[in-house]
Amino acid sequence: MDKNSAKNVLKESSTNDDVASSEELSAITSSDTTSLSQVRDLLFGAEIKSQQTLLRETERQLKTDIDELKKLFTAKLGDVEKKTESQLADLRTQLKHESKARGQDVDKLNQVLETAQKANQGMIQQASSEAAAAEEKLAGELSLLESDMSQRFNAIQEKIDGAEAALDDAKVDRSSLASLLVALANEIKKDNGSR
Repeated sequence: MDKNSAKNVLKESSTNDDVASSEELSAITSSDTTSLSQVRDLLFGAEIKSQQTLLRETERQLKTDIDELKKLFTAKLGDVEKKTESQLADLRTQLKHESKARGQDVDKLNQVLETAQKANQGMIQQASSEAAAAEEKLAGELSLLESDMSQRFNAIQEKIDGAEAALDDAKVDRSSLASLLVALANEIKKDNGSR
């Protein structure tokens, strides 16, 4: 069968409402496979080649774009990883320094508190000792003062008793009594002045 006869058979089968018999179809397909390929190539060959070329170009362009995107993504991801690692390293270093500084500050504060506590205990002990010593001294001075006052009181009482006895015995006049009281007042004044 030549090309024209194959075309006629196709035209007849497409215009005829009757379905082609299986024998006709098998005869066309088996004997004229080459002819149909040639017809197809003649009718659609240029367009198929153009579409195939366009598809290959698009695939190449897409592959190139994907490769470039992969490279760009890998580079950006590497940059992000480097920056992240750098920032994390900086943060770790900063945290170590701050932790160390705070630890040193806490140690210093503990030392200051211990020193203050020891000084406070020393001052309390010293104040207690001084208070006890002052209390003892004050008790001693109070005892001496009481003894001294008792002696003076006794001495004055004796003078008064002596003066009273002399007055009773001699019944002196008022001027003698006044001079005696002045002498007694001077004696008391002298005793108060010596303290």
